[in-house]
Amino acid sequence: MPRIGKTTLANKVYDDPEIVGYFHTRAWCYVSQAYTKRDLLLEILSHIIQLVDIHSMEDEDLELLLCQSLGRNRYLIFMDDIWDIGAWDDLQNSFPNDQNGSTILITSSLSDVVFKVTLESNLFNLRPLSDDETWELLRMKIFPKQCCSEELWEVGKDNARNCQGLPLSFVAIAGLLKGRNMKPESWKQIARSLIPLITSDPQTRCMQILELSYKNLPDCLKACFLYL
Repeated sequence: MPRIGKTTLANKVYDDPEIVGYFHTRAWCYVSQAYTKRDLLLEILSHIIQLVDIHSMEDEDLELLLCQSLGRNRYLIFMDDIWDIGAWDDLQNSFPNDQNGSTILITSSLSDVVFKVTLESNLFNLRPLSDDETWELLRMKIFPKQCCSEELWEVGKDNARNCQGLPLSFVAIAGLLKGRNMKPESWKQIARSLIPLITSDPQTRCMQILELSYKNLPDCLKACFLYL
């Protein structure tokens, strides 16, 4: 499922001090639906090779250089957001298997892609947050040092259900609620505005919630997005 927090979790693993200390080499590449083999090779090598002009090399030379650079090193390669098994097929021969603890971390919204990866794998399936978990996180975000009033409790839980377990939706909705006055009617208005978005697919729903967050920003802050 998209927008469920796979990349965020993988980022935390990738940058964890113990992980950094354990692996000799780490590299990250974002695959996406419109990838090219060359772009993936260049992105991975850019994390590993510093003094070689890799952009002038042929694809075959890039593959050989990657394999040689990883050889006898304990490496971590993160391939983020794979939509097609072809991305793995294109690169797997460049990843030497020296039985030394090297690891390849893959994220995908498509379970069949993950199952087609033909190596011994440990699969971790992220589930959506439950409504109770989402409401608990919302309360912690909005009321970090105080309790939520009884009058906001039920309408707050309605807004938590509108997140449908997606972390990005939770972050956006928390910002919406926190930016309003702490009155039940204000929170109910947000809950009503979110109802039409519930039937959307997860990716579209998250983008629509972010758009709603943008529309509720003060005009002085909206201008900041012109510089992104």
